[in-house]
Amino acid sequence: MPLDDGDNSEKTSSSIVDKAESAATQALTEVDLEVNLSEDTLISMYEAAEAVEDSRKTIRDSIDWRSLYNAVESYLEEVAEVIVNDIDGLESPEDYDPSEITVTPIAEQFAKNSTDSLIDELESGGYSDLNVYLDRLKAGRQHTRDADYGAATFYFISVQDGLMSMLCDYFGFSTNSDGYYERSDKVKAFAKAYDNAGYDGIETGDIIPPYQDFYDHRNAIVHGSPTSAHLDRDIALLSMLFLMLTLDAAVSEMA
Repeated sequence: MPLDDGDNSEKTSSSIVDKAESAATQALTEVDLEVNLSEDTLISMYEAAEAVEDSRKTIRDSIDWRSLYNAVESYLEEVAEVIVNDIDGLESPEDYDPSEITVTPIAEQFAKNSTDSLIDELESGGYSDLNVYLDRLKAGRQHTRDADYGAATFYFISVQDGLMSMLCDYFGFSTNSDGYYERSDKVKAFAKAYDNAGYDGIETGDIIPPYQDFYDHRNAIVHGSPTSAHLDRDIALLSMLFLMLTLDAAVSEMA
């Protein structure tokens, strides 16, 4: 959400920060947690979360998935291989050690190039129904360039979550009483689409190990875990890669 200049900007900024701090406090009641995030990062994270709420309604039926797949398959088909071959040392959030994970320069460049390519495709106007994600993708990319990795991660996983919700809708999963898909259903929907795409190393209902570990990181982040929510550079790069993997599975299935 853009902020106005002057007093209104200060009031809006304070309001956003107050909301974010209030939400964090409520979620982490009785937890002794020191949060060392800048005001700008906190605002960006809140905006990303708010954007998810504003666009929960699925847009699956209005998207020309075949045309989209034809446009992006040249780089999507490589993402699974990059994840398997160019990421090493990713553990569960509880066992994660930033000094032990390796994201090769190949994986880093692929993550950035594929995100740039997707943004270019959306900006070309050919897939306007996916524009609901365009601002979040561009914001995530800019935060990555600015080394604001916490905010970047929030933006990328919010887009990934939207794609997984589309798959849940496509496969006929039911939402809970609040209108959201359960975590287990999102994982199953992705696994089914990934299996149907014909890749090796995965069976319906199961997830290749790097994906399961990353999704556990995603949950720790969005649920505000006091001890295992990691928001470093490598997690931001992985959030880009796993977003592209989810997009690959979605367009392959729905095309």
